[in-house]
Amino acid sequence: MTSSIEQLRRAAEDGSGDAQYNYAATHYNDSEVVLDLGEAARWFRRAAENGHLRGACMLAELLRRGNDLPKDTVEAARWYRLAAEQGDTSAALNLGLMCMFGERVEKDVDEATRWFRGAAELGDKAAQNNLAIMHTTGTGCPQDDTEAARWFRCAAGQGHPEAAFSLGELLLGGAAEDFGEAASWFRIAAEQDDDAETRVRALFVLAQMHHVGKVLPQDQSKALRLAGLAADE
Repeated sequence: MTSSIEQLRRAAEDGSGDAQYNYAATHYNDSEVVLDLGEAARWFRRAAENGHLRGACMLAELLRRGNDLPKDTVEAARWYRLAAEQGDTSAALNLGLMCMFGERVEKDVDEATRWFRGAAELGDKAAQNNLAIMHTTGTGCPQDDTEAARWFRCAAGQGHPEAAFSLGELLLGGAAEDFGEAASWFRIAAEQDDDAETRVRALFVLAQMHHVGKVLPQDQSKALRLAGLAADE
């Protein structure tokens, strides 16, 4: 163990919540320390009990996944809730997902919507995308394409590829069609490298637009080039 990690351990043992969290993280993902999820969970728990929100979230994540530890989604939800109630957007997002899919807590789409909305209003792009999807389907909230577009736009503006694609679809097929803006969002989705599936879908849509020539200028060579890029992904 290096001297810096040893100093961190001593600070953690002295009761510093930040040190407890950071020491736990060394057992979770530090190349200088042997991976030990049990030790990571123990120190994340001490940090969480010391009021450290990220510690609570990481403990919840380990309990939720299980892996080499006993899986306990009920306790995971409790720690997510504690952090979410204090404004942690990651905790609110994950608690919303647990409520949405009934991960050993009672399935409750209204509760899921509440947590997604809270995280979305604090700027979490994944929560904004989830809330937009719920508005498109009317799940847990009124069906409202205008609200869906607003939240898709918020998430897409922060670089969420799926939100950009979904916003393009909504603008293309909604009552207030806006083909020009739809094409712009499809282009943005196609330029993202961190979501290959959405990138491929966007490239195929743009290729089709150039092939048909209804939304974008008809250009068969560009359509073939875009379709080729999609096929190569």
